[in-house]
Amino acid sequence: MRFLRRRARVVGRLAAWSVLETGQTFVMGFALARALDEGFLAGRSGAGLGWLGLAAVAVAVGAYGTRRVYGAVAALVEPLRDALVRRVVTRALDDADSAAVSRLTHQVEIARDTFAGLVMVARSFVFTAAGALVGLFSLAPVLLLVVVPPLVLGLALFAATLRPMARR
Repeated sequence: MRFLRRRARVVGRLAAWSVLETGQTFVMGFALARALDEGFLAGRSGAGLGWLGLAAVAVAVGAYGTRRVYGAVAALVEPLRDALVRRVVTRALDDADSAAVSRLTHQVEIARDTFAGLVMVARSFVFTAAGALVGLFSLAPVLLLVVVPPLVLGLALFAATLRPMARR
């Protein structure tokens, strides 16, 4: 957490690009619902096609956001790798352990890849779930009573088991 707090600007940039990337979740659902309700089912195919056009634009904007997300993740992950390399090399030189230096590249890359994977999965879940919930709220708020309690319960169970899983 300390590492992330020191890089608040990069985390903020990652969050902004993630909103753009996953905003398509909301826009796609909303546009498709409107294309059906206000367009095709209402006998107004022009309106339906317009909403579908908006959905297509949302996909393009989301793809641009995805491209930018990877740059932001790299800006977050590479300093972690650099810090790990410095720490391992310093310790290896202090302890005169040449074997530690040879293991350095492999172990640091594993840690870097793992951290990047965790960032990508967590980011994807948080922003996609938020987009889906905002979309559900705008289309059928009463369904939030069915969707939110199991989601919150699942997140609470995950949070409760996270520390024991990490220890193992």
